[in-house]
Amino acid sequence: MFLKKNLEGITEEQVEEYSVVLCKILKWVNMAIDLRCEDVVNRRDNLEYMKQDRNSALNAEAARTNKFENAHNDAK
Repeated sequence: MFLKKNLEGITEEQVEEYSVVLCKILKWVNMAIDLRCEDVVNRRDNLEYMKQDRNSALNAEAARTNKFENAHNDAK
């Protein structure tokens, strides 16, 4: 986001007037930054999903253990 903020004021038209090669480099840099931001967001969302999935599995395991212990105690 820091790099994106630094590049906000620069337009492709302004750079293209100066140099076509620099314009192509600017387009590539913008694309690379967008791709990286998207990757970071996807990994963050995936990590959150994995945490929720783990918590639900732990809760299910605790419920299963309680049920087993209750049944075992009732059998005694």
